[in-house]
Amino acid sequence: MSRICRSALVGTVVWLSILAAASGQTPPAGGSQTTTPAPEATPTPTPAPVGDDQLGGATTLAQQWLALVDEGKYADSWSAAGKLFQANMPQEKWGQVLTGARKPLGNVLSRELAGREIKTDIPGAPAGQYALVGFKTNFEHKTDMIETVTLILEEDGQWKVVGYSANPKPAEGQTPPGAQPTPTPTPPPGR
Repeated sequence: MSRICRSALVGTVVWLSILAAASGQTPPAGGSQTTTPAPEATPTPTPAPVGDDQLGGATTLAQQWLALVDEGKYADSWSAAGKLFQANMPQEKWGQVLTGARKPLGNVLSRELAGREIKTDIPGAPAGQYALVGFKTNFEHKTDMIETVTLILEEDGQWKVVGYSANPKPAEGQTPPGAQPTPTPTPPPGR
């Protein structure tokens, strides 16, 4: 599959990011969460354009971060996340929310890169250079899921995770209620 399949940035299973935490609200049990982020105090400079090498680095980092989550190393996944995520999602809350979201899904049976793209504008998020990396994932108790890892290029030039969602794959041509369609990302090399 060569695209994220219009995966929603606001997940029906879980949306954990700078957007989810900025309001300080607790996610509803078993549902989705949409929040309004806190206003940004200072403008963020626009980073330099991102090349294929950097997009590849973001993809690798997303895969490494998901491996921590798959292994139940939620504290480590929080530590590996970006400054914005850590500032808005306490580590204890992250562990609780992620446990509640991932436990019903079971173990990962398969995960395949579905697509990736660079965005400079995500509604409600601070200005910056973002990478969206999508995976088609089959879990033990739920198949045909789309996982999206959102990363930001931090000031030091390193990609850091600031968001994660796991959503049922929408039927072709359909967008889940309240979802924002994602443009077709750049297909991974060799596909």
